[in-house]
Parts: sequence; C-alpha cells; structure tokens
Amino acid sequence: MNILEVMHYDNKKRPVLLILPGGGYSRTSEREAFPVAYEFLELGFHQAIYYYREELLKYPEIYLDALKMINKLINDPLISDIHIIGFSAGGHLAAMLLTQFPNLFKSGILSYPVITSQKEYIHERSFDNLVVNYDLDKDSVSLERRVNKFMPPIFLWHTKEDRSVPYQNSVIMHEALLKVGVDSKLTLYEKGPHGLSLVFKGEHGDTY
Repeated sequence: MNILEVMHYDNKKRPVLLILPGGGYSRTSEREAFPVAYEFLELGFHQAIYYYREELLKYPEIYLDALKMINKLINDPLISDIHIIGFSAGGHLAAMLLTQFPNLFKSGILSYPVITSQKEYIHERSFDNLVVNYDLDKDSVSLERRVNKFMPPIFLWHTKEDRSVPYQNSVIMHEALLKVGVDSKLTLYEKGPHGLSLVFKGEHGDTY
C-alpha cells in the first residue's frame, strides 16, 4: 500500500506542502522526504510526504493513486491550499499531477526533475520503471507535451553538473510552460551532483 504521511504544523488551517521524493521510480528517497518536511515545517506549512513506490505502480495507475492521496488532503479540515514539490522522478510525478490536475495546486516546485523522453536527455531508468512498454509508452509521459495554460506558478531548479538527469529536462519544461503562458522561473546552478535535496552539509563534509 502506498503511504501518505501528514504532519500538521498546528491546529490552524494552513497550506500544505506535498513532498514527492526521488528514487528513479524504483523507491522513494528518505533524504528527500523528512529533511524537506522539517525545513518547510519551520516556515509554517503543514507537511505531507507521499511514498508513491510502495506498490511500484505503473502509468497510468500511479497518478490515479496519487489523486486519491490528494483528495485526502483536500478533505483535511486543517488544509487550505496544496503546494507540491518533487525531486528527480518525484519531480516527474509532481509535473504529471500539475499537468493533469492543475486546479488542485497553488504552486509547484520541480527539483532536478525527470521530464522528457527526448533521447539526448531522457533518464531511461525512470521511464522504464514507470511505463509498461518503454518503447511504446515513453512519449506519453514526456511532460513538456502536457503543459497547459491552467497550471499554477512553477519554480524549477537544476545543476549543470547533473550526470544522472541532464539539466536540459528543466530547460525544456520551463520553455514549454512559458510558451503557454504559465508563470515559471528556472534557476540553473553551475555546480552540484544529482540528488542534492536541500544541500545540507554533514559533519564530514558530505552533502545531504
């Protein structure tokens, strides 16, 4: 069973940040879950972490399952608006939800997201784990093709040194959003590997 873990800041009605960790659609990364939730919790947001790979659902079942989780947030009396953040493959799922159900979200943050099936920039492992038939179905989840003018404001960020998911994924998505008139901002950083999460530094200099 896929899991939605909700943490309320207090007993007041507030916006919630829905967090979708990365993991190549094979798992959900812990380093992009609670560290993110605790950081935004301090800003006064309720938090929800969606562990969407417990059942390893394929497309389209995966986003239909996600919709069930979103409806739980909608029906929570302490939640006003839903903001969504996704990392890597979680960024792909976040972008999929933002394109499919744009009216459900106040804003979106896509962190080094998997986006495109273009062969020069595709993250093959994520697409292979998501679709039933890679060759036949990968283009149907190439999300720059699904953007629409009804989407909420989107912020994207990526590093040019990303060797797992090329930064062009974010560029392609950003350009597609601007083309249809969506408020979108893209920040590209020169340095940094894939999977930075919140870029915390450990006591031995490790990045978290």
